[in-house]
Amino acid sequence: MSSDPNAQQATSAGGPPTGAPPGQAAPPPAGQAPYPPPAGAPGQQPYPYPYPPPGGYGAPPGQQGYYPPPPGQYYPPPQAYAYPGYYPPPGQYPTPAAPYGQYPPPAAGQYLPPSCAPPGSPGAQAAQAASGAPGSYPQPTGSPAPSQGQYPPPAGAPPQGQYPPPAGAPPQGQYSPAPAPAAGPAQPPTTGQYPPGGGYAPQYPPYGMPTAVPAPHQPIIPGVNPIVPLGPGPPYAPPGQDPLFFLGTVIPDPRALPAPLGVQKVPGYDPAHDYNHLTGALGNANVPGNEAKLLQVILALSVAQRDALNDYCTAKSGVTLAGKVSACTGIGADFKNALLGLCHGPLWYDVELLKLAMDGVGTNERLLTELIMGRPGYEIRWLKTAYGMKYKKDLMERVDGELSKIGIRFGSKSDIQKVFAMALNAQKAADTPYVDDAQVNQDVEALHRASKKKDAITFAEILINRSDTHIAAVIVKFNTKHRSISKVIKDTFSGHMEMALLYIVHGVKPKRDRQGVWRDAKLLEKTMKGAGTRDTALTYHLIRTHWNPARMEAVKEAFAEYRKHKAKHFGANKEWSLYGRVKAETSGNYGALLLALIGAPPKVGKVGKDAPGVPVPQIA
Repeated sequence: MSSDPNAQQATSAGGPPTGAPPGQAAPPPAGQAPYPPPAGAPGQQPYPYPYPPPGGYGAPPGQQGYYPPPPGQYYPPPQAYAYPGYYPPPGQYPTPAAPYGQYPPPAAGQYLPPSCAPPGSPGAQAAQAASGAPGSYPQPTGSPAPSQGQYPPPAGAPPQGQYPPPAGAPPQGQYSPAPAPAAGPAQPPTTGQYPPGGGYAPQYPPYGMPTAVPAPHQPIIPGVNPIVPLGPGPPYAPPGQDPLFFLGTVIPDPRALPAPLGVQKVPGYDPAHDYNHLTGALGNANVPGNEAKLLQVILALSVAQRDALNDYCTAKSGVTLAGKVSACTGIGADFKNALLGLCHGPLWYDVELLKLAMDGVGTNERLLTELIMGRPGYEIRWLKTAYGMKYKKDLMERVDGELSKIGIRFGSKSDIQKVFAMALNAQKAADTPYVDDAQVNQDVEALHRASKKKDAITFAEILINRSDTHIAAVIVKFNTKHRSISKVIKDTFSGHMEMALLYIVHGVKPKRDRQGVWRDAKLLEKTMKGAGTRDTALTYHLIRTHWNPARMEAVKEAFAEYRKHKAKHFGANKEWSLYGRVKAETSGNYGALLLALIGAPPKVGKVGKDAPGVPVPQIA
C-alpha cells in the first residue's frame, strides 16, 4: 500500500487520491509500475521518476493549483474572472470611458467605470446605486468636485505659471508667460513654480529649446578681460588624437599619403590648370609679369588646395612645389622666400623656420622662442611630428644640442635647455573658463619666492605648464600683491631666459587681449624700427599671422593703437597703419606680396581699420 495518507484515505473512500485528475484512476499500489507520462510534445523524453508522484497533488480536483487541468482549459485565479471575456474584473482598476489618453474625464470630477463592464455586473450596480448616476463613481463625502483641468484639486488657486494652471490646461506645447522680473537682483524661483519667476536661467533653457553654449574662453576672473575669439577654434578630434589645426587654420594631415595622379584630393579642385600656369611662369620668371602670375596663382588657393597642387606637382615632375620655386633663379631673394613660405603652408613653413633658427653659426634665439614658447600642446606635437618626418631627427634632441652651445654649468644642462625641454614636452594644460583660486595663490607665492632666489625653473614650470587662463589670473594677483611680474622677470633674469619668459607673459597679459596680438604688433614694429628693415623677420611674422585672417585684422588694429600710444617716440613718422608702414619700408614685387598678405589699406581719417573693397597694389 502507498505510504501517502491522503492516497490511502481517498482509496478507502472509493475515489481517486487527492490531486488526481477527474475521471482518472488512482495511482497503483506501492511496488507496482509507475504511471507512464502522458502524451506530450513530439520528442519529449519520458520522465525517469514515477508520474504522477504519489501524493504529489495536494489540491482537490477542479481548484487552483491542480495539474494537469481539464482538457482544453486552464484554471483561472480565485475570483479573477467572474465574467468570461471581460477584463479587468468589475470593481477593479477602472478604465476611463473617454478616448484613450484623454485626461481629464469628459465630465468634471467624474471617473467613469470601464465600458466593457457587463451590464448588471456587481461593480456597475454598486457604482450606480451609490452615485445615483449611471456609469459614475461617487465623490468622497465632504469633498468638492475638482475643477476642470486640475488633479488633485488644490487647496487654493495657484499663482499664474504654477502647474497645474487654475483656468485649465494651456494649449499643447505652451506655458503661461512668466511674470515680468522685478527691478534689482534676480530672486530664486518659488518652489514648485514653473517656469521660474524672472524667466529661465541662461544656462538652463526650457526642455526642447536650443541650449546656449557659453562662448569659449570667457573666464570670470576679477581684472581679467574676456577673450574675443579670433576666428573658429580647433575642429573636433577623437579622444587621444590632436586636431588638425595650426596657427588658427585647418591643415592637411602631414602623415597622409600623397594623392594618386588623377584623383582629386580636394573635392571640386583640379590642380592641372594651376600647375600649367606655374610651370610656364617659373620657366620664364625673368619675363616681366611672370612674378605676378606666380603670386596670383598661389594667393588664390586655400591651404588644402596648395597641398593638393604640391602632390600633383610631385607626381608630374618628381619635384615638390616648393622645390620648383626654390630652383627658380629669375626672381628676387626676398620675393622667393616669401613665396616659399606660402607654398609650404602653416605647419611645414614653421618646420623650415626651425631649421633656419638653428642653422649656421649661433642660434636665432628670438625666432626659436617664437616658434616654441607659449603654444598649445597639439601644435607642439604636430611640430615635432613634421620635423621628424622632414629631417629624420628628434626635435627635442636637436634643440637641446643647439642650446648646449650657449653654456653648460657644472657638467649639467643649463637652465635654458631645461626650459625648452619643458615646452617641447607639450604638457601645457588645456584652457578652461575657470581656475582654481587656491592653486593661483600657491603659484603667486611660489613665483615670489623664486624671484628672490633667481630660480628660473620654478618660473618656467608655472608659465609653461599652466593654462593661459590660469596664468592670466596669476599675473593679476601677483601684480596686485607684489609688483609687475614683467618687471620682476626683467630684474631677475637676462638674455635668452628673460626673452623666453617675457614672451609667454606678454602673450596672456590681462592688460591687453590675452592672445598675443598686442605682443605680435610690437614685434612687427621692431622689424621696421631704425635704419633698415629686417626683411626675414618681417616676412615670417606677416606670413605666420595671415594664416588666420581674423588674427591679421586684430594685429592691424593693435599695430595702429601701439603706434599712436608711442607717437612721441616716432618723431615725424606719423604713419599709424601696418599697411602704410610696410609700404614705406618695402618696394617692388616683394613689397606688393607683403601688402597683399596684409589686405586693403585703411580708410581715410580712420586709424587701423581697413576699408573693404580697396584693391591691393598691382605687382609689376
